[in-house]
Amino acid sequence: MAVACRAGLLVNLERLPRNRTRPPQKSMKLLACIAALMLLASPVVAKILITCGESHGYAYYPQQNFVTKDKSGWTADKLSKGAFSLVKKGDELDIRFKDARGMNSARADGGKVSLLGVAGSNILVTVVYKNISVELYTFDLKEKVLLWTQHKYGAIINKAATYVSKCQ
Repeated sequence: MAVACRAGLLVNLERLPRNRTRPPQKSMKLLACIAALMLLASPVVAKILITCGESHGYAYYPQQNFVTKDKSGWTADKLSKGAFSLVKKGDELDIRFKDARGMNSARADGGKVSLLGVAGSNILVTVVYKNISVELYTFDLKEKVLLWTQHKYGAIINKAATYVSKCQ
């Protein structure tokens, strides 16, 4: 009876299965799944290009739906506890934002995020939420300022607004 120590355990070598010419099918499937997961797992990490804080600006509310005539028109508007980040993951941009619901992503919310252009230190990005709103963001990386507009046209309360935020 041959005995060997394997991983700190005594093993009876006569009871070990003989070498097989091919591995069992279950093991092959498991190895294939692990290999596929490793290929799909991307080492790409999201990089925050700039983060901006609360926004102040003005919004225009047209008289329709729930907005009465006395409540329509221009008004000061702000997102006092809001925040925005321009994020790049691989070749894709995203806008991450904090609002009353917490932290969100434009892409995760169903928005189509597109790079409109780069001019000097400015990066222009659009976010289109189909049949709801269009947003235009101008991030000035040098001056650390975000200028952004929002046009809600398919929401319960429609508006057109322009805001400015200081960035870090």
